Amino acid sequence: MDESNENPDAEAPAGTETSRKGAPVRVPGPGTVTGDTGVDAVLSGLDRVPELPVSEHAALYTDLHDGLLAALNQEPGAE
Repeated sequence: MDESNENPDAEAPAGTETSRKGAPVRVPGPGTVTGDTGVDAVLSGLDRVPELPVSEHAALYTDLHDGLLAALNQEPGAE
């Protein structure tokens, strides 16, 4: 069990927001950098999550997943 579940009165750790029920929710930070330009380009799509309605999250995550698969299946240096 992580710390956020052990003490419901504890403050949420940095990099989290609070849900409507008061539980901490991790939010991806902007500008995640892996060092792989193809992966980084796909991950930049995570920056759109906060501005999208929840009903559109699944489609975005599907697109990001497919993009990551394509980026990770490329031969090194084929960017």
